Amino acid sequence: MAPDNNRHRLAAPRPPIYCVRLASRDSVAVSVALGASRSDVEDCSPRPLSAGMGDTRMAVSDHGSFLFAYLRDIMAKQKSAASAPSPAAREEVLLAIRRSDEPLTASQLAKLLVAPHKLSAAALGPILDEYVAAGTLHSIPLATAKGKPRYWDRDVHALGRAAVLEAMQRAEEPLTAKELSGQLAAPLKMAEAALTTMLEEYVAAGTLHAIPKATAKGKPRYWNRDVVEFGRLAVLKALEIKGPQTQAELKKGAKGLTDTQFEQLFQGLLHSRAILPHPPLGKPVKQLFGSRPPAPEPYLKDVATQLTKIVGQLIAAGVDRDVLANAILSLLAESGLPVTTAPAPTSETAPQPQASLDLLMLMRQIEPGAERGALVAARELRRAANLDKPQFDRAVLDLARQGRLMLHRHDYASGLSSAERDELVTDGAGAYYVGMALRRGEG
Repeated sequence: MAPDNNRHRLAAPRPPIYCVRLASRDSVAVSVALGASRSDVEDCSPRPLSAGMGDTRMAVSDHGSFLFAYLRDIMAKQKSAASAPSPAAREEVLLAIRRSDEPLTASQLAKLLVAPHKLSAAALGPILDEYVAAGTLHSIPLATAKGKPRYWDRDVHALGRAAVLEAMQRAEEPLTAKELSGQLAAPLKMAEAALTTMLEEYVAAGTLHAIPKATAKGKPRYWNRDVVEFGRLAVLKALEIKGPQTQAELKKGAKGLTDTQFEQLFQGLLHSRAILPHPPLGKPVKQLFGSRPPAPEPYLKDVATQLTKIVGQLIAAGVDRDVLANAILSLLAESGLPVTTAPAPTSETAPQPQASLDLLMLMRQIEPGAERGALVAARELRRAANLDKPQFDRAVLDLARQGRLMLHRHDYASGLSSAERDELVTDGAGAYYVGMALRRGEG
């Protein structure tokens, strides 16, 4: 009898059979019968793979990898559906951002949320992007090159533009982009390059004005006042700091003005008596201009020397002092300076406060910066003074002639309506002034 060589051979293992029972969306059961046939799996009859719900059962023997991929997909969908934020959680996200004083990253926002509305930064990202797409929130530019997106319910760009204009309104002199950036606080602070682009847009629109550089190597400057107004203030500032100067010296300080613009500006300052011509003095003889009337002492120095000498000689010659004094007083009267002796004022005859003096006090009350030369609008001062227009205009012009006020002339009064011109101070000769400023040192 031939030996049975296959007697002790191990039987080949049978492939496992997987039985899948999908009882519901939330219940997936898998049983494995190793070395069994389909008939060995209890209550599990072969069916095509199906995504249908209910008491669906499947038996698969040779498609294990496909089966697990199928199960993994179902599980992922179930997990995604279970983790979707509730409407209440989404509303809490909005409330947290609206309460914030600055833009937030998803990570920063996640730390502010508490149970039951706690969400991870990863879960918040899609929600925040949806709100941005709907216009409910705004995506803020990255704070740094490696920073993460930030979100806020306020438009930082619009707020930044408003802050730039407000800073320019407050500025007492032109600013570079870097200087302006230093005046902006977070979260409205911008990089110098971005700020320069914004300022150039305002210049193109006529909202702001480009001002010449302070030095040859300086950076562009910007202001809410045009180059002519800048030149006017530069002239007055130079006179305030350096004292009387020639017209040529004043022109050097008014950078950026054409010859025609400077001549019109200079004549306007003379006409409004914001600057005053000084009599020539010394050698070489030069015509000087100042912001205040000249001090008489330098001009009378030679006269005083001669008078002192001749008075001494006449007294030595026996001329009576009273006679000499009367002769000198007569000379003063002939020169246009009559000397009279008036009784001391009593309480009944003491002069009453003048409207012009009241205006100086009102300017300090209306504008806290008036002592530092801040401009006070004509219409505001007139309203506070409660004066009719002719009386108000006369008082302001008198103060200007006395050197106590500087008047700011309107360069395009012809383009205003009659009602708008009535709000300004006029000298009756075609010049209109929008406001006035106290001269430095005016007490």
